[in-house]
Amino acid sequence: MGINISKVDFTYFPKRKTEKNHYILNDINLQIKEKNEFIAIVGHTGSGKSTLIQLMNALLIPTTGSVEVNGNVVTKKHQKDLRKIRKTVGVVFQFPEYQLFEESVLKDVSFGPRNYKLEEPEEKAKRAMASLHLDEKFYEKHPLLLSGGEMRKVAIAGILASEPDILILDEPTVGLDPFTKNELILLLEEIAKEKTVIFVTHDMDVLWRVANRVIVLDNNQIVYDGDKYELFKDEEFINKHSLGLPEIVQTLKVLRDKLNIDIDIYQDSVEDAANAIVEAVKHE
Repeated sequence: MGINISKVDFTYFPKRKTEKNHYILNDINLQIKEKNEFIAIVGHTGSGKSTLIQLMNALLIPTTGSVEVNGNVVTKKHQKDLRKIRKTVGVVFQFPEYQLFEESVLKDVSFGPRNYKLEEPEEKAKRAMASLHLDEKFYEKHPLLLSGGEMRKVAIAGILASEPDILILDEPTVGLDPFTKNELILLLEEIAKEKTVIFVTHDMDVLWRVANRVIVLDNNQIVYDGDKYELFKDEEFINKHSLGLPEIVQTLKVLRDKLNIDIDIYQDSVEDAANAIVEAVKHE
């Protein structure tokens, strides 16, 4: 069933009915499937991205409106349902060290399935680690002594070990070197074959590479929800909401204008871009 958000407003400091609230999110409506979606959430700082993902897994409760996850309503009155929701929708925050607290990696990754009272928590942890290329040599290491990329993978493994239907990541590639970023993207692409993956990002290149749906937040509202190609073809919209173009699209745009060639600038990869340039030059 996935996530259904209907007419949601949210404020951290609700006021009396006679006073006006300052909403962090206003009139949010979303439907997200539990499988086959790879969604990027973008928008400038302060647009409500982190608040939105915390509503999705019941870390926050809507001020008005409704949030349902697999039929479970997010409300303070249903604490048992909130526990189900937090297992169904796993969140990896921007700074993985905030999620790592055990004395060894294996204990840390096992914490989630133990907390949810799942069978064979350690085996689930080992499988989750293996899926992220973390082998036995990591089991007894202290999580906070790992590299930034390794800590991020451990934090993701800790969420995956609880077998969520939906995985949400807040800025998963920020601060990573190019090799580690590429490795993480490839791993997320594998995870997205079985689950819905949602990620918050400011990196238009990562968005362009993997997302099949983009949600844009601005002024505390959803101003776009749809296809990435249609989004980036509307340059007036892109400029208005300060998003910028992916590097590959920007490069092809400059080449098109400088060389005066007829080329589709919305190519998915460097190889596709090179082939498009060769074909365009051939027909000149």
